[in-house]
Amino acid sequence: MLISESGSEFASYAAARSVDIRAPQSIRQIAEVWLAFFSDVRARDATTEEGSWPDALLFEWGYREALPGYYERCFYLNLTRQFVSCDGEDDDAMFQLCWQAEYEPVEALVSLGHQSTWCDGAQAFPSFKELVMRSPVLAAVESLAPQKVTCFFTGV
Repeated sequence: MLISESGSEFASYAAARSVDIRAPQSIRQIAEVWLAFFSDVRARDATTEEGSWPDALLFEWGYREALPGYYERCFYLNLTRQFVSCDGEDDDAMFQLCWQAEYEPVEALVSLGHQSTWCDGAQAFPSFKELVMRSPVLAAVESLAPQKVTCFFTGV
């Protein structure tokens, strides 16, 4: 896959496993397919530069206040795959595929606080996968319907 195709590739990968990334049946199902996509599908145009994280994952959740005109206040759960392209320099070479669910910021969710955890590659992936799948946030939102689900590709 090319980095620029990662959004459509992720949607196709999920659909082949009967997962609709825009209207998921389960947050665990999304997490599983997101992790499998990272494990199974590589970006051909990611850098091979030593010391860089050419293909990394971010698992993040927390509460955020509203920013009028941009977004409402919410509790969010974000799954991001960040790529560093072999083309470009510095931030111009960085791209992200983000999947995010937003929930009503009820006390049970807000009390989970904020967490942001990176996985920088294949060696760290098994422990990262376990952290994601055992996280308290997946259990907390499992029975809740998100207010909003987005999946988008962007430059950094």
